Amino acid sequence: MTDETADNSIIINELAQDTNDRHIHQFSFNGSAGEYFRIWIVNLCLTIITLGIYSAWAKVRTHQYFYANTRVANEQFDYLANPLNILKGRVIALVAFIIYMITSQFFPLIAPGFGLIFLAVLPWLVVRSMSFRNFNSAYRNIRFGFNRNYRESYWVFAGLLLLLPLTLGLIYPYVQYRQKRFLIDNARYGESQFNFKGGIREFYDIYFTAVMIGIAGFVIIFLAQMVLAEAFNNLLPALAFINVGLFPLFMFALYAFIYGYINANVQNYLYNQSNLDSCGFTSTLSPMGLASIYATNTLAIMFSFGLMIPWAMVRTARYRADNLTLNSDDLDSFTAKQGTGDNAIGEEVGEMFDAGIGL
Repeated sequence: MTDETADNSIIINELAQDTNDRHIHQFSFNGSAGEYFRIWIVNLCLTIITLGIYSAWAKVRTHQYFYANTRVANEQFDYLANPLNILKGRVIALVAFIIYMITSQFFPLIAPGFGLIFLAVLPWLVVRSMSFRNFNSAYRNIRFGFNRNYRESYWVFAGLLLLLPLTLGLIYPYVQYRQKRFLIDNARYGESQFNFKGGIREFYDIYFTAVMIGIAGFVIIFLAQMVLAEAFNNLLPALAFINVGLFPLFMFALYAFIYGYINANVQNYLYNQSNLDSCGFTSTLSPMGLASIYATNTLAIMFSFGLMIPWAMVRTARYRADNLTLNSDDLDSFTAKQGTGDNAIGEEVGEMFDAGIGL
């Protein structure tokens, strides 16, 4: 046996050993719509009766249910937030929102200034929100965490947003890329740091393709509308059915597909290009599958007057879990990191003003 052959045999044996040592763990969601409906309806009733005060406890109960029913490697996740901290954050968020609404109503000239103030505070909200959310999330008795990187957050969540109108929106995929990378690279699990190794090109490919699908779909729907109108000889009842019934339905289907296409591809790319030490992830969401879930969930919620919300949430959580795996060598190698949790002000203010914080 030559030296080269011997070296190749060693490499092959090492790769085989690495493959054998590396385990693939499937995520799963074990909750049921009926079970969660009972929690949801109690939360809703108590929130109404207490004029919103119970909403903090409702949020904790909801997160605890979904965390506890999400499992990987035969272990569940835990949500550890204190409802009182969330309630304090919501009170502050509500006061800020009321001040904004009153100012907008009676002093409209001053209202734009609040928009600039919110833009200046947004990066701080993002960091505090993620810090609070991650610190109160745990797996195998180890908490997650988030680095308070305020300097980069101001560039990613404020500076780049100011460039959107100057670039006519062409910078939007880059903004999304930088924001997602910021959220992943600053996240921790115990002492271990998450890392995103993806590039910007894939984001532009996803959004460019989505725009092309939107344009092509709109043209097809418009031409179909014209052909149907001509086929029915411009009869008023037929035109009314086409314009009021078919056209909105086709537009809804097109929007659902584009939304599902973007979310599925972005989520797949984020997970597939992220790692935690030697652990990796594999996401296999289908654009058509996710779009159909979004569309049917929306219709079910509309026609049930909101009573199908628990079914929609459970269904979405199960689909996402079924299409996510963790590729790990040794889950026992992670160690906990000591730290203190933030208050819930950032997360609650962000939700009140719909800041869209998170992945």
